[in-house]
Amino acid sequence: MEELETLVTFFDSFCPPSLAFPEDPTGIHISGSGKPIGKVLAALELNPAVFQKTLALDAGFLFLHHPPLWEPLNRLSRKDLWTNMLCELYHRGVCVLAHHTNLDCQKPGMSEQWMEGLALAGPSSPLLPRTAAPEYTVVTFTPPGALDKIRDGAFKAGGGTIGRYRECSFSTPGTGTYTPQSGALPYRGNVGQRETIPEVRLEIHVDSSRLARVVTALHNAHPYENPVIDVYPLPPATPSLTGLGRLIHLTEAIDSETLFNRAQELFSHQCRLDAPYGEIPAVLRKIALCPGSGSSLLPAVLDSDPQIYLTGDLSHHQVEKLRLNGIFSLQVPHGPGERYAFRKIFHRIREQACREQLKAELVFEDEC
Repeated sequence: MEELETLVTFFDSFCPPSLAFPEDPTGIHISGSGKPIGKVLAALELNPAVFQKTLALDAGFLFLHHPPLWEPLNRLSRKDLWTNMLCELYHRGVCVLAHHTNLDCQKPGMSEQWMEGLALAGPSSPLLPRTAAPEYTVVTFTPPGALDKIRDGAFKAGGGTIGRYRECSFSTPGTGTYTPQSGALPYRGNVGQRETIPEVRLEIHVDSSRLARVVTALHNAHPYENPVIDVYPLPPATPSLTGLGRLIHLTEAIDSETLFNRAQELFSHQCRLDAPYGEIPAVLRKIALCPGSGSSLLPAVLDSDPQIYLTGDLSHHQVEKLRLNGIFSLQVPHGPGERYAFRKIFHRIREQACREQLKAELVFEDEC
């Protein structure tokens, strides 16, 4: 059994919520009972089959790619299957966590799984770059004997994560002074008398999505009546290669038929290839792709001028626009395409969980 906070922090550190786009409801959708978790079920999305597997597995944690609550609920109805599933999960105390555009944006993320599966090698960059959310350094001062409790509290709240590293902190010894005033309840010393005590300065890196939780955790764990907690904003990091979709410059060219056949084999023979009007290139060297629905990236695709665009959910008019601009469109069904990529990412998450010796069983939806 594993603590709920430990699991949430683990998944968030593997795929930082700060990479999600602002309008995306990434994060916890059902908070759960807070009890230790024995089994985690991962699935692309909540549906009746996944719901039944969650109950049969007695999973206390559901990890999804598609957020189940995209829009606010206006009413509850027993006739609504969707509402019934959400309410049942809530009453059973199942925690539901969704990682959506942050899973798409990170590198390696969903796009890299397609690139690997389709054997597309070469330099790549996001079609729609994502600048990470603000980050901070949180500083507090504590008696040496309370350092471990305070630091552990901040870590459990999600502080101390830098890239793929967790529980990062820095501490330096020093000397603190204070004079308690009337009505104070000092940690040590007497009202009206200056106290000089050894202290440790603790510094922890925190992203904006966890800042409030970490500050609260520091207050709760601190032995001082009025702990000093300073928050310093960090300058913007150097732009990273994160974002939606990928534009790839192949090191080895490929023809469209070979790429189509690879996609058919990878995605259960459900793809469709539309050739451009006019002169058709014999080989492909510049490829754009976006797992899931890539219709919103069409302006970026046209600006980047690839020879082919692999994605799902394109309308007739969007396909025509690509063809008129001399670009192939290779449509991959939304569900099979994303489920393939999400499964591969989850296998890597499970390997990391084994390395970190998490005390919970992680299962993918097609394994039960």
